[in-house]
Amino acid sequence: ENNNEQNVIGQENNSINESNQNNISSKKAQSIDISNISLTAEKDVEEKYIHVTLKNFYIEDGSQVRFAIWSAEKDQDDLEWANANRREYGTYVYNADISKHKTSGTYNIHAYVYTNGKMIKLSETTVEVSKPEVILTTTDISTGVFRIDAEITNIPNGLKKVQIPVWSNEDQSDIIWYTATEDDENHYSVTVNISNHSGNFGNYYYSCYTTTNTGIFTGCNNKSVMIEISGLDLA
Repeated sequence: ENNNEQNVIGQENNSINESNQNNISSKKAQSIDISNISLTAEKDVEEKYIHVTLKNFYIEDGSQVRFAIWSAEKDQDDLEWANANRREYGTYVYNADISKHKTSGTYNIHAYVYTNGKMIKLSETTVEVSKPEVILTTTDISTGVFRIDAEITNIPNGLKKVQIPVWSNEDQSDIIWYTATEDDENHYSVTVNISNHSGNFGNYYYSCYTTTNTGIFTGCNNKSVMIEISGLDLA
């Protein structure tokens, strides 16, 4: 087993840092024909797996095709090295479990062959894993009570949990993470009573976070949204 898989990962050009790895080479060995190879990465309908396929690559027995897979968002801390399965002569495949990475957005996939004591890069590609899209709205119900509604789409494998944090103090000392209730398909809501937040009137802040069935935890808004709650009955 090659111990050099525990290498330092670089972010430049979304590539693995090969500069200080003695037995990983980005140069193509003359004895290896890569002129017709094809590397593809496709998601299944529910986005549970990424199906990686390398075709038209012919190498002598004793060599091992490997795939390096990681998500761009988390600085490659989820890097996975996988031994490819030979499906037929010249074709190598691997199914990457998205739940092991727990990240949406761009995934990088690089193909290598380990042969004669060296790891040689063959090709690379990317694939996009869906990120939930959220629209938040609020409705005043009665004095000191309001509802936050979340319309959530772009979720091929469904949602395990929707959380809406709410707070009124700027230091978030009164923050409560409410678990939203699914009202119908793609619609979730929470009801907030200011009595749970020291009875404060004034500005309230809220955001939304989702956890998909593949374990992807995503903040749905780049910043919090504000609603002003007064002491008057606004219903």
